[in-house]
Amino acid sequence: MTKSTIKKIYKALGLIFITGLIFDGAVSQEVPFQFLNTERLSRYSENRVAYQHFEKEYSPFIDNSISMLLIIKDSKVYLIIDGYDDPDVVDELRFADAEMTTLEADFWPNKISGSPNYIRMAERRQELIHSTSQEFVTKNYGDLFTTMRDAFLKKQVAMFKALLISRKENNILIERTPIPRKISDSSPVKYKITVKAKGLENVLYYAEDADGDGITETFTASIADGFDWGYRTGPNIVNIQSNKQENIANIIGKIVSDAYNGSAEEQEIIRKSFPPEKVKDMIDDVYRSIDPNVKRLEGQN
Repeated sequence: MTKSTIKKIYKALGLIFITGLIFDGAVSQEVPFQFLNTERLSRYSENRVAYQHFEKEYSPFIDNSISMLLIIKDSKVYLIIDGYDDPDVVDELRFADAEMTTLEADFWPNKISGSPNYIRMAERRQELIHSTSQEFVTKNYGDLFTTMRDAFLKKQVAMFKALLISRKENNILIERTPIPRKISDSSPVKYKITVKAKGLENVLYYAEDADGDGITETFTASIADGFDWGYRTGPNIVNIQSNKQENIANIIGKIVSDAYNGSAEEQEIIRKSFPPEKVKDMIDDVYRSIDPNVKRLEGQN
């Protein structure tokens, strides 16, 4: 079997798997998406930021560790990636494993490291800069990647948490389901918790703590405004799935817990609306008594 034939087989298997991922009802709860692609952007007419972060094992045909930041400013497009893998290198690794001894082989050598290794800058579709040198990209664009990413995610988290403060007026749906375990497992039951919310700007938010450890691993934000990079793009603002990075967890990690248990901001609002010094006045107002002995007996307790 020739090298080109093997490559075609792998690509065909990858296409079959991705198609199943998107349309198979058994995985319908997964968020279908496409990796950011600057050549297929629907428009460049407004300044925009989008972020994808993916650390999930689907198959050998889908990158299992990649972080992508898209910036559109003044019709210039920047795509910076941490964990980028050269498709030719991936194909070589697949070819080396041509006997397909295992479908669990990892063909994606570059993982998210905090040091981006890909930059593409274009003005509309005219490419201006393109580099896959980690040293070059990190030195010249590493700070931009980290600073813009963190500020952007903090803004989106703040917008989500603002919905919690006024959750009565907002459509927030929280689901809590027990995580299946072995009959012999006597440890406390853990629960998967998901949160869905819709913001005033029609932004749809989704957050998930899949393993019941109290830390949010998945967070997405999307708006149906026609901005995409192909069919079934997926969340077009933020798409973080199965995060394993501490710096990202520091930003999104408490989202689900705050939604389920109540955020610190909500607790403070409740505390201020019912100050301790007003408790006695309320009790006296609700439970009035004309019996003179009541007041005397209260003072003795």
